[in-house]
Amino acid sequence: DWRSDLEAITKIWEQADQLSDDKITELVYAFLVHVPEHVAVATKLSDCGSIRDIFDVVVCNPET
Repeated sequence: DWRSDLEAITKIWEQADQLSDDKITELVYAFLVHVPEHVAVATKLSDCGSIRDIFDVVVCNPET
């Protein structure tokens, strides 16, 4: 699951001069959207706190 993220970030690092700004934005955005899910689950599984909906957008509602 994380391998594709690592490959994307590595691609940006190694080939930044060969990638368009749009492609770099796409890769970074995909990474940033993916990471919070893992952080939320890690928080819950490690019993380090609760997952809070700090922006009140009902992100934890399974029906949406």
